[in-house]
This record gives sequence, C-alpha cells and structure tokens, in this order.
Amino acid sequence: MKRTLFILATIFFSTFALADEFAPLFPFVISADAPDNIVNISSWNDAPAGKHGFIRVEGDKFMHDKGRFLLWGTNTCFTMNFPEHAEAEQVAARLARFGFNGVRLHHMDMRDIWGGPNAKSQTVFDPQQLDKLDYYVFQLKKHGIYVNVNLHVSRMMDDRDGFTGKAERPEFDKGLDNFYPPLIDAQKKYARDLLEHVNPYTQTAYKDEPAVAMIEINNENSIVSQWCGGGSAKLLNMPDPYGAEFRKRWNEFLRKKHKTTAELSQAWNCVDEPLGDEMLARGTNIATRIETQKWDVETDSETKYTRIASDGVMRLKVEKLGKVSWHPQLIARKFGVDDDRLYTFSFRARADAPKKISLSLRTDHSPWDSLGFSKSVDLTTEWKTFSFTFTPSTGDEKARLDIAGFSPGVFEFADSSLKPGGTIGLKDDQTLEAGTIPLVDKNATNLPQAAVGDFVDFLYDIEEKYWVGMYRFLKDEIKVKQPVSGTQLHYGFGNVQAKLDYVDIHSYWNHPHFPGRAWDMNNWTVSNRALVNYLDKEILPPLATSRIAGKPYTVSEFDAPFPNQYAAEALPILAAFGRFQNWDGIFHFAYSHNRNDISPKRATSFFDMAGNTVKLAHLPACVAMFRRGDVAEEKSVILGAMDAAKELEIVKRDKGPWTTNFKGLGLDPKLALVYRTALDVSGKQTKNIPTLSEDDESYASQTAQLFAVKPSKEQKGAYVVDTLNSKLLTGFFPQLGDGSWNASLGNVFVKHDKTRLDWSTVSVVSMDGNGFDPSKTNGKPIRVLVTATGLMQNTGMEITKLDGDKITAAGKMGKEPVLCEGIPFHICFSGAKSLKCFPLDESGNRREEIKTDGNTAKLGPEYKTIWYELELR
Repeated sequence: MKRTLFILATIFFSTFALADEFAPLFPFVISADAPDNIVNISSWNDAPAGKHGFIRVEGDKFMHDKGRFLLWGTNTCFTMNFPEHAEAEQVAARLARFGFNGVRLHHMDMRDIWGGPNAKSQTVFDPQQLDKLDYYVFQLKKHGIYVNVNLHVSRMMDDRDGFTGKAERPEFDKGLDNFYPPLIDAQKKYARDLLEHVNPYTQTAYKDEPAVAMIEINNENSIVSQWCGGGSAKLLNMPDPYGAEFRKRWNEFLRKKHKTTAELSQAWNCVDEPLGDEMLARGTNIATRIETQKWDVETDSETKYTRIASDGVMRLKVEKLGKVSWHPQLIARKFGVDDDRLYTFSFRARADAPKKISLSLRTDHSPWDSLGFSKSVDLTTEWKTFSFTFTPSTGDEKARLDIAGFSPGVFEFADSSLKPGGTIGLKDDQTLEAGTIPLVDKNATNLPQAAVGDFVDFLYDIEEKYWVGMYRFLKDEIKVKQPVSGTQLHYGFGNVQAKLDYVDIHSYWNHPHFPGRAWDMNNWTVSNRALVNYLDKEILPPLATSRIAGKPYTVSEFDAPFPNQYAAEALPILAAFGRFQNWDGIFHFAYSHNRNDISPKRATSFFDMAGNTVKLAHLPACVAMFRRGDVAEEKSVILGAMDAAKELEIVKRDKGPWTTNFKGLGLDPKLALVYRTALDVSGKQTKNIPTLSEDDESYASQTAQLFAVKPSKEQKGAYVVDTLNSKLLTGFFPQLGDGSWNASLGNVFVKHDKTRLDWSTVSVVSMDGNGFDPSKTNGKPIRVLVTATGLMQNTGMEITKLDGDKITAAGKMGKEPVLCEGIPFHICFSGAKSLKCFPLDESGNRREEIKTDGNTAKLGPEYKTIWYELELR
C-alpha cells in the first residue's frame, strides 16, 4: 500500500500566523439565484423527480427503472419546510443548481405543521401550512429533487391532546413512544394523515408519490439509547400511566422467561454475602484519620479549593473548577478488586445546596479504564446515607474509587467505606406474582448483572415489536410504496433495523458542546480540529464499519459545524469515501432551519449551509465524486459478524449500542480506509482479515484512488482523491520553496503557497466528464471547475481560543458579508497545449480572463474569488 503522493516540507508554518502576512480576506457571498453557468449543475438532476418510477430496494442498492439511484441531499428544518410559494421556487432552483437531488424534510412535526407553537392541537394539520409544504415538495419534484419524509422527529404530545406529565417524560417522548400504545396510535394517525393526503400541486397522495424517495419512522429515537444515555433517569421514573405501562411490560417479559420469582432469583444469582474487612486505607491521626488519609484530592493549576477534616467529617469547599470537568476529584486508592466478588461502597454526604456528584470505580493506572461501577448521586442539605453493592466488570490489582462532578460550593463527607460482600438481589416485596419487579438502571448496584442482561433483552423485544409493527402498518395498511427505515444505527439495535428496507446513520465532526444549559447560544464551544489529522480514528472508520451488509445505506445527517475553520474539507472527503464504500445516500445537515434565512449573506448558525460559502463552493465536486461516480466503488467487502446474539453481548458489555461495529467486535476500524466494510447480521465473518502496516505513509484504497496521508512529526494530515474526472487535495500543503510540486495527480499538478492555516481544500472537476487531457478529446476543449478554499468567517466575527482545541464565538458571530481567504497556488495540466482561465464572481459568472503560461495558471487572492473556470485545449 505504500505510495509517495507528495513532496512535503518538513517544517510547518504556525497555524496562528499574523494576519498581515497574508492578503486581506474579501467578501464572497454565493448568490441566491441559479444562473446558467459552469457552477450550475442542475442538468445533472433527472427532472422531474420520480420520472423513472419509485425508488426500490434490490439487494444492497436503491434502484429505479433507469438503474442505480444515489442521493446527494440536504436537510431543511422547521419553518424552512413551509416557505411561501415564491420562496419555494427560489430554494428548489438553488438546491438543484448545486446538484442536490434529495431533501430530508426534518422537524416538520414540532410546531409548524400544526400552525405554530400556540396551535390548539397536535393532531390536526393547519391547512395553510400544509399548502406551503405541498407547494415546496412540488417545486422540489419539478427540479429533480426527491424528498425523504420523516414521520416523527420532535413533536412531544401534551395536555392539549390528553397527554399529561410532559415535563417528567423523556424529551420528544423518545423511548416512551416505542411501547406506549396511545403514543403509537398518535404516530400512526400522523402517518396516515400525511401520507394519504393528496398534494393538490402534484395530484398525488404522498404514499403514491414516486418523488418521495423514502420514509423514516422515528428520528434518533430508541428505547435502548434512552436507557443507556442521558434520558435514562426520566425513562425509569416516568409518572403513571407511562411508568405503570413500562413496569407492566417488564414484569410480563420476566414471567414469560422465568415463570416464578424463585426461578428468577436463581437465574439472577441473587446473593446475601456478609461484609468483610475494610478496604479503604486509614490514617493514624485519631482526630482526622477517617478522611484525611482515605481520600486524595486531584487538581490542576486552575482548581481552587479548601479541605478541612475534623471529627470524622471531611469538608470540601470548591471555589473554582479546573481546566477539565473532573477537577477537583477525590480519589481513594491502594486496593484491588476481583470480577467474581461483591463489594459494598457506602458513605454519608450533604452539600450547601442541592447538588449532583458522580462516583466511579476504575483502574489506578493508565488508561484509567472503568471497572463497571459508576453512579450519579443527588445531594441535599441534609445528611443522607448512600450504599451501593456491585460486582466489578473486570478485576484489577490497582483500583481506585473516584468522586467527581463537583460544582462551586461546599460538600461534606463522612463514614466512607468499601468492603467485600453485601446483598444483591430482590427484596421481599419484589415478586413476579405481584408484578412488582422494579425497572433496571444500567448502572444498577442493587441487582446482579444478570438483571441488566435481562433488561437489555427486554428492550430488544420492545424495539423489535415497535419497529416491525410500524413498518407493517405503513406497508400493509397505508400501503406505502417507498423504502422505509426505522431510526439511526447506534440509537437502536442494528439487527432490528435490518428487518426494514434500508439502514441509516448520523455523524458529526466536532459537534457544538454546551457546558451549561443545552443549546445556550451564549455558552458554547466547537473543537477547531482538521478531519485530515484524525482520518484513521474518527468519522470514516466508524461510519463504514457500522454498515449492515445486504441493505442500502444512507448517512442522513453529517456536518462539520461552523465556526470550525477546517469545515470545507468534510463534505468532499465524505463524498469520495462514501462512493468508494458503495453507500446509497449522503445528506448534509442542513441547508437551513429558518425560512427567514433562505439567502443569507453570512454564516448564520453552526449547521446551515445557505450562507456558508466554503461548504457550497465544493458541492459540484462532491456530486461528481459521489453521484456521477467519478470515484470507483470497491467491489469486495470485509465482513464482521454481528448477529443478534453478538449485538446483545456488546450492548450488555459496553452498556450501550455505540460500539456495535468493528470496534466492538475487536476488528481494526482503519481497514475501512483501504477496503469496503460491513456487518453481517447472519453472523458470517470474512476469513483471514488483512492487517494494515503501521509503516505505510498513507492508507491507500484498494481502488488506488483515495489516499489518507498519516500525520507524523514531519507533516500533518491530508486526504487526496485522484480519479479520471475529479481531483481533491485537502489538508496541510505548505510551500516547498524549491519550485517542486506539492501534488502530482495524473496529468494535473498543484503547487501551494503559504496560507493562513497552512491548510486548504482544492477540488478540480472535469465538468463534462472528459478527463483532463484534451489531446484525447478530438480537439474538443475540456471545461474544468477549480475551487480553492481556506479560512472563512463573518465580518466582525471574534473567535476566542479556549483550552486545548476548543474555540467559541458566542455572542460574537459577526455580521454580513461572509469573508473568504484567497488561496495562492499554481495548477498545471500536462496534456494541454493552451489554457484559458477565468475567475468567477459570486454568481459563478466569468470575470476578466487571467493570463496563463502555456498549460499553467498562477491563481491567488488578488482575484478575490474561490472558484475558477478553465478551458483546456
């Protein structure tokens, strides 16, 4: 696999070089219209959508009457799905201009389809809103753009329609609506009302509309992901009637499996073991021995605290938190644990106000792995005794107990103890006969691991009945003709999702983080990392090694959110990689969340593409590589065995579905950079799976078209696509200073000069698919679109660098227009005798021709553009 692609400098310029070393950023707002020029690829859409019949599933592919069908899409959300008629015409034309042939209709159900947040009901569509949706779909169809219909995303039923206790239920009723009959009935009513509705502009019901490419039942919604994730507390503590129904189902499941309480107790291995000797080290000072010697305090330079121990009570006053979320942290160490013994950890505690802390057992050495016990504890101003009995998931001779998650304030602890032994199992009033077996927390310390295992099996049973039941309702009762999916992989069980028509997944590179309140726009961070430096660890390998073999595969949400300064790389990389992996659809998230931002002149949010120049500009290259098929698909597939039994084993082991891919199987995820990969739910696995050499300079695909250049001490990362009709170079390509070329891709040569980030994304596309050598086209000139992007930001935007790679622009996102960096570089086409080059304006129209040197053009910031039209002769 070893191949040298670049001549790379061994010294990199500082990422934080002073701005005055470079030409100024310039305004470049891509126009909202769709003029007929080289950047308008609407002709690549086969309009109207649906002209070749319904999209259908054949094997692991989407097909229609013309043949293979691939979706390059985006999402429109909330009010953007309900534009005025003139707006719908404008948006559809612009989306087609950039080659989108799919739009996922997302978040329609939260408020807008009912008429807004003050609608009287969430069961009756607002006629005016429905008319706007119909016309929008009509315009998309007219422009060759299919729609992906989401049936449930964010509607949460409330008192208006007889559903009480909204605040105490999981957000958007996730998990609850997998089993609670009235909520399932509400979903079915919504589906029937929408899919049987006849669009007056197309004269077709949505269930009979071939321009509807697919239907998704429930976005990011699964009872197992709720139980494993942040929604667990609400799911397990719902008020009646929801909680009563959940407990009833659980006890019915146990009765079917274990028959009696006695059999259940035996199966769960319930035990009552006398407590042994104290394991936490004690000091010698009589006055303070209980706490000062047991617990160390781990901090960093930012942490400020005081600790006083007196009369057996340790008082910890936290004045300032550390650089990381777990500082300060209390640690008890110098003991070992076995994985076949019970242990009981107990203590008393209180705080100066209601506060939450976290407890965990882990190794007292690198990599400080969890040993299977973690718990979140709510403290009050009153003393309270806490006691937890558990069996470690793994034994270790050097273990430790951690108390973390502190917030500023005062915390008091006493009587902490860790002893072998304890009681774990059912209480006297918990019986199958009475139906009083309690629901199980994934970190349950009062029940054996067998109880957790049974609960995971129970959740699998719920999911299978729900997803298959909803699927059959859509297919048999409503009689939809489109492919149907359930929810995204790693939210639900993959083996259940594989029972539907196709499988879907979501992924984000550097998703925004909110340290305080969720979605607080005054308190957020984004990691300012380049994907090319993590290609072997994040995004590409997890996505590819999660695919279910034998099913079409879509990524219906993907983005590198603004203001990450390297975001232009993400979509071109995924487009090339997705086609190599033979995926069926990729949807960027999102075009716009707001119909008031249809044609903004700045980047308006983390996700929205409508005003993000560097994301829009490379779309023709993305469509060429993915939909047009410039990147070749790898034919052979490496399979990992993931039948239902193996999947359940992994979920029980890892307390969640997030590692149900090659990683969870113990296979190397990096194989996906070289080979096509998938999971076989029948349990078959490829024999003699190859291994990758750590000595290779890059991961080269089997097709010899894609190259992920490894970061090293000498160079940072890069990703290169080298095909007949498309070239992509994204990553760190510093100036060499010796006149040599940075990259040689067939007969196309690129040489970079210095940029603000020492990084850029350059795509080169033969627009008519005739390659880049005009000597082979019988005298016909070759049209080429070259796009070169670097730093982009809003006018007046202020980015603050925080700890590590974190940045923020909270409250300082700037105003219009968006400003872009001009990339200085040479490009040469060895097969051409002459070269014409035109910088393009914000509409994609030609500006004054640039003088070239034979077959070479020197391009740069003086032309105040990010794209160029070339003619090769």
